[in-house]
Amino acid sequence: MILHAVHGQSSLVRFHHRQRIRAGVGSPGSRGQSTGKSGQDSRIPAPAGTVVFREDNGEILGDLVKAGDEIVVAHGGKGGLGNMHFKSSVHQTPQIALKGEPGESLWLRLELKLVADVGLVGCPNAGKSSLLARASAAHPKVAAYPFTTLTPVLGSVTLGDANMVIADIPGLIEGSHDGAGLGHDFLRHIERTRFIAHVIDCSGESGEPMTLYQQIVDELEAYSPALATRPSIVVANKLDLAEARENWPKLRDALADRGVEAYPISAATGEGLEELIRAVFSGASDAPEPDVFAGSRDVVLRPGLGQAAPTARRIGEDSLTLESAEAEKLAARIDFEVLDAALWFQKQLKRMGATSVLEEAGVKSGDTVKIGDLEFEWL
Repeated sequence: MILHAVHGQSSLVRFHHRQRIRAGVGSPGSRGQSTGKSGQDSRIPAPAGTVVFREDNGEILGDLVKAGDEIVVAHGGKGGLGNMHFKSSVHQTPQIALKGEPGESLWLRLELKLVADVGLVGCPNAGKSSLLARASAAHPKVAAYPFTTLTPVLGSVTLGDANMVIADIPGLIEGSHDGAGLGHDFLRHIERTRFIAHVIDCSGESGEPMTLYQQIVDELEAYSPALATRPSIVVANKLDLAEARENWPKLRDALADRGVEAYPISAATGEGLEELIRAVFSGASDAPEPDVFAGSRDVVLRPGLGQAAPTARRIGEDSLTLESAEAEKLAARIDFEVLDAALWFQKQLKRMGATSVLEEAGVKSGDTVKIGDLEFEWL
């Protein structure tokens, strides 16, 4: 099964209604030593920006950053083998065949993170939506109350021949990194952006401007230290209000002491917007591509193709268990009612070193050996 990123999709809602997906099933072999037809791949489209996790252990299987990216999330099983594959000069008509392997089956968790050059972040009612509406052709809902925006909105901004995508990230509140409000839903989108613009209500109506800025910086730091160090500027909004003009010099000086670049604007009137856009284009163009996995989550590297060595341990007075992924897979393909098949399986255990580890674990004649769901008597 293959997930591949495509243009034209902006949500994962289709997976909510279709949670079980199966690839095609192969067909049995036929006469004349003909192999059966392989099952058809299942190619599932997903939005660009989708990160794929295993549900059972949180392992990151891959990241569909842009259209055209694809991930094989589940492999089909190997086909069976007829008796002709075991024919030799000694055994002209061997009574042995291998069943086909079952395909991989697993539950996945998909997360969609917006792909944007610039993320507008700030407390609720800071004016991010108004700024995006003024600077681009986007039409986010705008009103004078908190949490107007409940889902991120993308807008395209042009400067000369250059184009840049800006995301209005819904307002963050204290405790967002712990999931307060819709904190994690908001914060994960910021991981995709290469440049951050902190939008602050400079009027003081929502709180002391410098305190608001520090609150957002603290939330980013708590969620992911990498986010707190991402290139950024501060946008001091609502300059159309007398209180904002009065507060601006103090905020500017406090930010300058930290080495933070700031721009006063009014999203309502457009004042200062042209200078801000030039600064955003310059900063985002110089910013490196973000490492979307350098966050609060641990990245689990997938193991290589090599098989782990088998291990054995005694689980009772007369029983042992053999732990070997290779042996379990092979056992599921054997018909143990056929003597030739059972003898061949015994040879394969010796080849993979399983016989040695069982002997080291003290296996004796008459003991029961368990391999996955299989149990057999050791002779």
